[in-house]
Amino acid sequence: MSRLIASYPKTTLVSVSKRSGMDDNDWRWREDLVGQSGAVEVYEIARKTFKEFFVIFDSDNDSCLITGCGELQNTDIGFEMITTNSHYCFRLQQGGVEA
Repeated sequence: MSRLIASYPKTTLVSVSKRSGMDDNDWRWREDLVGQSGAVEVYEIARKTFKEFFVIFDSDNDSCLITGCGELQNTDIGFEMITTNSHYCFRLQQGGVEA
C-alpha cells in the first residue's frame, strides 16, 4: 500500500543518470525530461522491514514519469530519487507544498 507524503506543484528535473546495465535505447528517453518543469508527487511504500519511495513527475509539456521504487534523499535545492536503474535530481521552485 502506498501513501502520498509530499506534493510539489513547481519542480524541475535537473538531471538523470543511468545506474544499471539497462540497454541505452530502453533507458535514454528519461534524458528528454531533463530541464522540464512540472508537478511532483512523492509516495511512500511501507513494508514490514523497510520503506521505499516512488515519484510521479507530471511535466508542463504533457510528459509523465513514474519512477521505480527506491531511496529518497533531501538536498539543499530539492531531492534525489535513486532507483535500481536511475538517479534523478529534482529542484524545488517557489510554491512547494508538503502533504
